[in-house]
Amino acid sequence: MNDQPRRQIGPHQGREAELLLKGEKPVALFSAPCLNHQPDQIQRLEQAVEHGLLCKAFMSSAIADRTFYCLPQAQMQMRELMAIYQRLDSQTPPDATEMTISLEDHRRIGTLLGYAPEDIEVFLEQERLRAQARQAQQVHPVMR
Repeated sequence: MNDQPRRQIGPHQGREAELLLKGEKPVALFSAPCLNHQPDQIQRLEQAVEHGLLCKAFMSSAIADRTFYCLPQAQMQMRELMAIYQRLDSQTPPDATEMTISLEDHRRIGTLLGYAPEDIEVFLEQERLRAQARQAQQVHPVMR
């Protein structure tokens, strides 16, 4: 029997406010569509910003509108995360259906968001598998 915790992709998802307010997560990121689907979390985060417990920043581009929240002592991490997304947005054509993010950028983003190294590696392995599948489809298109 394995007593190790099961690693997963997105272990903070749906718990960002709770983890930020407990000081267990330094930075959280929400893209525009997610903001509408998590009103209770956003309300808690906004109240924390009003009380000076969290800092907030907003970034808009042709690719996405993003809202960042962070602990006051994690403002440099939040700025670095914003700079990464600003660079990625500038490299992504406006008509692209998805953003291309290197494994190195994914690793840094995960670290800045406070994910455990083991969870980041699980995510990166899934990204590698997705990239291989996309490449295989390009090399061997499905016949119809």
